[in-house]
Amino acid sequence: MAAAHPEVANLSCTECENFLVEVPITGAFVLHRITREPIPRPKGSPTPCTSCPKCNGLPAKECNPKAGRLATLSFKNQQTLQLYWRVKGSSGAGLEMDEITRRNLGLIEHELYRQQLRRELK
Repeated sequence: MAAAHPEVANLSCTECENFLVEVPITGAFVLHRITREPIPRPKGSPTPCTSCPKCNGLPAKECNPKAGRLATLSFKNQQTLQLYWRVKGSSGAGLEMDEITRRNLGLIEHELYRQQLRRELK
């Protein structure tokens, strides 16, 4: 998801629950026109989960912050994804990789390919 939707990849579901956010357009907070501070989400107002890529493919009734949190990369996985892009950009030149790293990068490659196929079939 970080590759396909960078606008919301680093936005936490807690932030979205607490503040108004432009999802999926920019993933940015809606700012107060004078103070330029994020505007708190009014109590009881719905979150934009149904339009969030983190809930992509889920039925509308299942789109909620809990489902979005499950689709959010951990810090460790974010680092692995960044390594994948560095290896991809440099064709692996000058990088020593152990078996686990090669396996993890292969899993990322496979998932990105799977997502590409899914987009092409739509």
